Amino acid sequence: MVAVLLHLLTLVTAVSTQAVPIVRQEKLPESSTEAIVRFHAVGAQGELIHQTAMTQDSSDTGATKELKRRETRVSSDHLRTWRQAFEEDPAMFAGCRSIFLDVGSNRGTHVRKMFEPQKYPGCKYLNMFDKGFGAAEKRAKPFNETGICTFGFEANPLWTSTLQQLEKAYTAQGWRVKWFAPVAVGNTTGSLDFWDVNHGAYSDWGFSVHKRSPTATEVVVPQIDFSAFMEELHKNAPSGYRLMKMDIESAEFQVLPKFVTKQLLCKNVVDTITMEWHDRFLKTEASKQQAKHLESLVNSPEKCTSGPSTTVIAFDDESYLNDGKPLPGH
Repeated sequence: MVAVLLHLLTLVTAVSTQAVPIVRQEKLPESSTEAIVRFHAVGAQGELIHQTAMTQDSSDTGATKELKRRETRVSSDHLRTWRQAFEEDPAMFAGCRSIFLDVGSNRGTHVRKMFEPQKYPGCKYLNMFDKGFGAAEKRAKPFNETGICTFGFEANPLWTSTLQQLEKAYTAQGWRVKWFAPVAVGNTTGSLDFWDVNHGAYSDWGFSVHKRSPTATEVVVPQIDFSAFMEELHKNAPSGYRLMKMDIESAEFQVLPKFVTKQLLCKNVVDTITMEWHDRFLKTEASKQQAKHLESLVNSPEKCTSGPSTTVIAFDDESYLNDGKPLPGH
């Protein structure tokens, strides 16, 4: 086991955690005369304060070349980080006897399926909710009767305002829901480059760390160490059933090694994880072999040394991809 744990540590890549601007110069195609310099200011909690891109044209003449400046500010559309939320409300996990973790939440449809299943007939994930959290009538009752809590994480800034509205509407129903967005789950705190492939089409399901299209645009997103969140949840929430859906477009290969080394894949931490593996996005043979090894460890019934292991199921439910169901009260 020690040898396995040491091997897993080699899978975890180091990223700077200093809260300072990250500066990067990017190359454009050789035919272009422009160079882009991006400045990413990341706050102490890993939040993206602002992003600035300056384009400089090398064909300009004169002592001072023209700088074309483009800024994207996301602070006004940023849900709190989980650490900020926990500092503001140390009882955030209190009373959460049953927990659903929606990791890679997109527009929040899986959480909606939990509380409003009547709007999503035929959805195959409903059976997971029925088994773990009880019948739909029970789940529709307020938190103070059910003890059901949901926590969602989404990297794509496109969905931040949608998730804000959903959290507000569900809180008004008495349901305990919290989203953290835009934030990427990873193995350290800092920022991470994503690529927007779909530009809003198909619910932006292709938003990923992999540039899979020449027309993809770069988006820099704050990143958290997801294992730290799970440790706090396990420490502060009462014991009970916990289900996690993980669909994070290959980031699982960064997240899960720490889950194994920190012994977080135990049933007393999380009972069941439904996974979509994305090894198809990996390009090198070495990365594919590492992924294969990690998958075998995560799927092993002996990965937890202190008790029963988390059940991991390969399960992807993309039903109601475009959703659009009205919120409660609308």
